[in-house]
Order: sequence, then C-alpha cells, then structure tokens
Amino acid sequence: MSYQSIDYVGLAWKGTVNVSSKTMLHLDIQLKNAAASNLILELKDFGSDNIDNNPSWSNDSAGGYNLSNKLVQDKWVSLDIPLNEFTLGTGGGGKGLLNRNNIGFVIFVSSNGASFLVDNIYFY
Repeated sequence: MSYQSIDYVGLAWKGTVNVSSKTMLHLDIQLKNAAASNLILELKDFGSDNIDNNPSWSNDSAGGYNLSNKLVQDKWVSLDIPLNEFTLGTGGGGKGLLNRNNIGFVIFVSSNGASFLVDNIYFY
C-alpha cells in the first residue's frame, strides 16, 4: 500500500482479530520522504464488548510504537516488533496496549505528513 502525506491512516478488517497467542507484529516499510522519519505505529484493541470506543474507552486499549529510528528513506526495511512494546500513549487516548483479544486497527500516525509504502503486515 502506498500512502502520501498522511497525518493518520488506519488499516482495519471486518471484525477483530485475536492475537493473544502471538508475540510479534511484522511489516515491511519504505519511506518516501524525510517527513516519514517521524512515524508512530499504533495497535487498537476494541475490548471485550468488541466495539470501538464504547463507551469512552471503558474496555478498549491502544498503544504506540515509534518507528522513527528504524526507517531508511527509499529502502525497504523489514521490522519484527514485539507486541509488548506497544506502550506509547496514542493520539486517540490509548495509554498502552493492554489487551490483544480484539485487535481492530493498525494505525500509522505522523506529525509531519509522512509518505511511505507498507507491505506484509501480519502477527505471529
């Protein structure tokens, strides 16, 4: 997938995914501009009710992971990220990924208009 000048983009699928038995997230990513060097990857779990933000994060959780120092402009980089490292607070109110039973979103956040390619996103 190719993203141009994003501030925020989320990837979702129908329903949620239980990755509680998984420990890692893999992705391949290539920066297309220097602005993408400030890029955060977030995971969002919808909680036991399996509903996004219902009510007001009562059982949802989300956490971020800073990709900034791992990326190289115009070069594909393969990353394997431990799921327990999604501990950063998120712009949407998450304070760390506490649950992994109902993952609903993989989100990329940039404060400066990142452009990048991403491929092969999976949990293992």
